[in-house]
Amino acid sequence: MLEASPSPLVLGGSAMEIQAVVYEKLGAPFRLETVHPDDEPGPGEVLVKMAATGICHTDDITRHGDLPFRAPGVLGHEGAGTV
Repeated sequence: MLEASPSPLVLGGSAMEIQAVVYEKLGAPFRLETVHPDDEPGPGEVLVKMAATGICHTDDITRHGDLPFRAPGVLGHEGAGTV
């Protein structure tokens, strides 16, 4: 289940604004949030202009506690975009 969030989750202090599915806590529904990630990639990271992404079974079982993941956080590993 996906719920829209009334308030944005701010990550970093950037002007970049994206939509993300946020895992808030164990067992809670995913929430569509506006987030502000860091503008610049850190060491060993790249900036990707996302064209599409999805939520898969791995994200769902993480939400239910079957895979360890610190909350709150942004799940998702299936994406298509340009580096």
